[in-house]
Amino acid sequence: MNGLESSAAKRRPATKPGRETQPRAVTQPRAVTKPTPRRQLGSGYSTSAYRSQPGNRWRILAVQVPLLLLLLLVILLAFRRQLLIGLGESLVVSDPLEHADLIYVLAGDFWGSRVLLGANLGAEGWAPKVILSGGPYQGACACDLSVDFAVQHGYPRSLFIPLPMAAHSTVDEAQAMGPVFQRLGARRIILVTSNFHSRRAAEVFRLFLPEFDFTIEASPERDFDPRTWWKTPQQRRLFWSEYQKMAGTLLLRFHLASADSLRQGRL
Repeated sequence: MNGLESSAAKRRPATKPGRETQPRAVTQPRAVTKPTPRRQLGSGYSTSAYRSQPGNRWRILAVQVPLLLLLLLVILLAFRRQLLIGLGESLVVSDPLEHADLIYVLAGDFWGSRVLLGANLGAEGWAPKVILSGGPYQGACACDLSVDFAVQHGYPRSLFIPLPMAAHSTVDEAQAMGPVFQRLGARRIILVTSNFHSRRAAEVFRLFLPEFDFTIEASPERDFDPRTWWKTPQQRRLFWSEYQKMAGTLLLRFHLASADSLRQGRL
């Protein structure tokens, strides 16, 4: 062995017995994955481009809107009874009772439950006096007939103040009662009316007489049951009439109509 061979042998690493050296694997470059192209429509546009076309948007709406309406109809049918009860009960308002200066029974029912409810509240001491109002009726005043009706049911005549009134609407009645409340020195007043009329009466009196503090008491009526109002024609008429008049009251509240312009509707 010459000198060059011996020096090369010294630099070569020793191989362990029984193990052969393996050639180093060559690393292949990673293949670049191209993004999958979006599905193309036959016209060559993408889905978003297809939807952005005005004519195509109308086609999509023509399918979606009927489906949404059908879903809404199914929901309404499934919860029909609950919805009808909720609409009926929304007409009825009864506030927590507080002692007041006066009880006022709204006109229009001189032989019914609202007169007896007002009389009972007065007899229980919620206010010292009960006003019963009303207009002409068969040669007499409905206010006097209301007092007679309450007395026949055992209430003392001295509890009541009969008040003749020719109002033809709840708005007229509220405007007429303002000076009466002031003259009697009343500030806190319990309003008594029929159940179906209670919410509208509360809105009208509070709208036209904001200087007074009103508590609303609704009397139960055999002519209107808020949980079954849709079953008889008379109750349905009361229901639709009240909602129509409530809409008129909202127009008054937001100054979109005047009381005179809506007077024919007898608000």
